[in-house]
Amino acid sequence: MKNLPGRSPTLVGRSDLPTVVLHWALVATLTISVSTGLRIAADDGAPAWREWLDPLLLQGHVSQWHVLSAIAFVSIAFAYPLFLRHAAQGQRLRVYRTALKAADHATRWSARNRVLYWVGMMLLAVLAVTGVLMYFAPALLPNRALSTVHQVA
Repeated sequence: MKNLPGRSPTLVGRSDLPTVVLHWALVATLTISVSTGLRIAADDGAPAWREWLDPLLLQGHVSQWHVLSAIAFVSIAFAYPLFLRHAAQGQRLRVYRTALKAADHATRWSARNRVLYWVGMMLLAVLAVTGVLMYFAPALLPNRALSTVHQVA
């Protein structure tokens, strides 16, 4: 993290405190979104996994929690790049082609991890877009198609 005049970054383990807080906030909101999303999917028809997973899923009307956690997730996901830009840490997300082909195992692993990060963020963006379309504009596209894309992503 860039040292600001008169301040040193607060580190937690190998990372700075804002990164740790944003990371765990994303984990919490994603956990809520997945658990409520599975309940919504289980209530829509009869998926094969419903019988063995049903006792573990949340009960009741979970749609509002699903929407609220998705809003929180998207907000935090937008805050992270803003934080990186403010902290002059944009290189954390860059994937270099040379790093993917590097002889050093640690460098290659780090580059692959960044590619996986970007794939995950793109899938989460698909989830956000399809979720927004299903909630706010259900007549814009066929609901079954949106739902399928949302579930597969």
